[in-house]
Amino acid sequence: EVSLPLGVTITAAVTFTQSYNGVVLFRGTSLAPLYMTDIDEGFKSITIETNVITNTAENPTDGTIAIPNAANGEWIGNRMFIPVGDLLHISDYLNATRYAGVRSQARINQGTADTLKRFYKFSEFTGIAFKGHSIYALSGVYYALSDMMLDEVTREYGLASPKSVANVGKDVWFLAGRRGICSIQQTEQNKLQSVDVPVSESIQSLIGRINWNQAATLATAAYADNYFYLAVPLDDAKLTQDNIVAAGAAYAAGTSTLLVI
Repeated sequence: EVSLPLGVTITAAVTFTQSYNGVVLFRGTSLAPLYMTDIDEGFKSITIETNVITNTAENPTDGTIAIPNAANGEWIGNRMFIPVGDLLHISDYLNATRYAGVRSQARINQGTADTLKRFYKFSEFTGIAFKGHSIYALSGVYYALSDMMLDEVTREYGLASPKSVANVGKDVWFLAGRRGICSIQQTEQNKLQSVDVPVSESIQSLIGRINWNQAATLATAAYADNYFYLAVPLDDAKLTQDNIVAAGAAYAAGTSTLLVI
């Protein structure tokens, strides 16, 4: 059992992200993330008084602030990348919980209502910015922020659910809204490109039954033993119980299924 700060309880789905020497617990945009460096001490609040990486007093003049509230984050190139809205907040080097505010932000496809759902690691040098209706690649993430380059992958479709993406060999597979399971691969010129034909084309009859309203938060993917697994709600299935910790997810009318490719 891992302890939480006094008075803190987990009442909804959360996301854990491993950094080089700790774990960040993201609790959504309404609640501040927590951080754990020692399992015996449990999760702690992120405060300006303490640098959770070095356990020393934080320099109050360094201009850094605690990372923002968010639903998820990704540790790439010794930095934490945190998507909120259409902004990607980027932590200090080797420090998962602090960043330089507006000086450490990247705006992905400014001026649209298409919000970021997930920033996902493709390699040590490249991350994929998944939005609901478009996808971008951010390269050079291992270096200085000024060296990072943003390229458009596609504006034809985006990510259906933050948890519906997984590495499959050298590629990344994900559930694209209304389209099916799609893939992103690296070209010979080291550019990322999307593959127009969904890898789920052979099971399109099942893809057509996905309850997309529920899948936006519930669809979850994993890759193991050379198989890509995707748990999705079908037809008129809907989640009737939010407390997935104590009793498990219960579905009413309709059903859910596990797609395996």
